[in-house]
Parts: sequence; C-alpha cells; structure tokens
Amino acid sequence: MLGALLFVNGAAQAPLLVLAYLGTDRAATTADRTVASTWINTAWNAGAALGASIAGVGVSSSGPAFAFGLGAGIALLASAVSLACRRHLSEPVAVESSDLAG
Repeated sequence: MLGALLFVNGAAQAPLLVLAYLGTDRAATTADRTVASTWINTAWNAGAALGASIAGVGVSSSGPAFAFGLGAGIALLASAVSLACRRHLSEPVAVESSDLAG
C-alpha cells in the first residue's frame, strides 16, 4: 500500500511543478521570470527538506504513525485550501504556442 501511495505521489509531482512554473511564467513580467522560477524551486526544496526533517524527528520519537498522521493532515489542509480557492483556480487561461516555446 505504501508503495502505491509513493508511486501516486511521485507521478503527481512532475505535473504539479510544470503547472507551478507555467503559472509563474504567466503571472510574472518578462524581467522577473527567472527570479519567480527560482522562488518556485526554492520553495519546493525547502518544503521537501522541512517535511523530511519533521517526519524524521517524529518517527524517531513517536513512531511511523506520527509521520503518516502529519502527512494526512497536511494533505487535508492543502485540499481545503484548494477547495476554498477553486474559483480562482478554475478560471481558464489562454496559452499561446509562443508562450510555450520560451
């Protein structure tokens, strides 16, 4: 079961990053695109490092149930935020082929 969950998690990461970078490119000015993309990368890496360190400390002190519970809580929080913001997330954005070419 854990292997299946890790597979789904890994399969979702690439599309998530693609959407984050495309959304950032769309929202940022031409002069700020590099900086904006750097912030996406920094946030991703900082979140992964922080999550791994908290899970490691929790597993060492409380056992694996802590890490699974924390992960489930974070997933529920992210789902709640996504549902609360769905009006903004569902607005279609036209993307021209020249935007994708860079």
